[in-house]
Parts: sequence; C-alpha cells; structure tokens
Amino acid sequence: MDARMLARMGAAFDLVPQVPCSRESLVLRDLHVARAGLIKDRTRLRNRAQTKDISVLKRQTKARLAQVERHVVELDTEIATLIAAGQTTARNRDILCSMPGIGTVRPQRC
Repeated sequence: MDARMLARMGAAFDLVPQVPCSRESLVLRDLHVARAGLIKDRTRLRNRAQTKDISVLKRQTKARLAQVERHVVELDTEIATLIAAGQTTARNRDILCSMPGIGTVRPQRC
C-alpha cells in the first residue's frame, strides 16, 4: 500500500530518482568520519595530558597522542590523494578553495 502511494506521488510530482553516491564519495565520507573521530581523540588526550601527575601515565598519553597525530596525517594524505585523483572532486576542491576563508586543513601543533 505504501509503495503504491509513493509511486503515485512520484508520478504526480514528476520526481526523478536520486543517483546513488559514487564509490569515491563513500570512501571519502568514511575517511572523513575516521578523521573526525581522531580529532576528538586528540582533543581528549591533550586535555588528559594537562591533568596527569604520574609519569607513566603522562608518558603513555604522550605516546598515544603521537600515534593519533600520525594517523591524522596519514588520513589527510589519503584524502588529498583521492580528491586529486578524481576530476570532479579536484575541480570542486579548486572552486571551494578559491573562496576567501576556505582552504586546506593545516596540521595543528601541540
């Protein structure tokens, strides 16, 4: 019943089906989600490092923070490579970066 109503609505409004996302877009989205998670981890670890008084915990937090930083750089490199490899994504990047205030993400230093 619902499917028939949706089909009738689509015909009445002359709706066209959405084109599925490309594999490239799905991969970029997954990489972005992973990067966002790492950025949250980095913030959490930086905050934790400021409150630790025990040397072993400070050392472990610092080591984890360094690992997260390496992973962020690795993801940034992969994202940049995928964007540059695609003609459409590279063109979209160029258009976006031509606007004042929009550019590539620069690495943060502790």
